[in-house]
Amino acid sequence: MPDWREILSRGGPAAWRTAYRLLGNRANADECFQEACVAALVVSRRKLVHNWRGLLQRLAVARSVDRLRVRKRARYRHPHPDCSRSKMAHHPRHKMSRMQS
Repeated sequence: MPDWREILSRGGPAAWRTAYRLLGNRANADECFQEACVAALVVSRRKLVHNWRGLLQRLAVARSVDRLRVRKRARYRHPHPDCSRSKMAHHPRHKMSRMQS
């Protein structure tokens, strides 16, 4: 059974900083770090982990990128009110949807 206090004291700060650098928001970095820790626990139950710091960082990056994708999709679906339709008309997805219609 892994010693989580030691694992988190060694690899946790680097994984959290990585998430924070990607997201630029403490609350989102905290959530992604927590999700990464849970995912690391799941991985450790399936196989032996040799590099906990690397695993935590890799999982923190994956969760952070997922969160950035969700943000980007939300922005596209709900554009800022100042964004005019003429600007959206030049967006590649908008052009594709007009072609398919």
